[in-house]
Amino acid sequence: MSDTNRLGATDAENGLRTTETADDAALNQAFDVLGDRRRRAVLETLYAADEPARSIEDLAGVLARGPDGSDRERALVGLHHSTLPRLADEGVVDFDPRTDVVRYRGTDPLDELLDVLVDESDCPD
Repeated sequence: MSDTNRLGATDAENGLRTTETADDAALNQAFDVLGDRRRRAVLETLYAADEPARSIEDLAGVLARGPDGSDRERALVGLHHSTLPRLADEGVVDFDPRTDVVRYRGTDPLDELLDVLVDESDCPD
């Protein structure tokens, strides 16, 4: 089947790509990992940090909301069992569960998106 549209122009002539490129895949990955609030908060924190690595305790503090610490425990469990393994599987962080240290690795598209997100979070409302 041809990729000619109703007007007779091909997708290539219209500037559309019919196959996914490596750049598209990397951008899709960046949007996917940023699509979850907890993953986004972790990545923003790591990206904006002065130090290249953060402890899981620090990250749990960022995610925790309640003053009683119960949310902190929930955040720690979520980081250990869901958030950090997913980010590590995607190759955007290194997580050493023995030392509980997390390092941001990122990708070019992810870095560009985080630049915008971190800059917007610094802006006053």
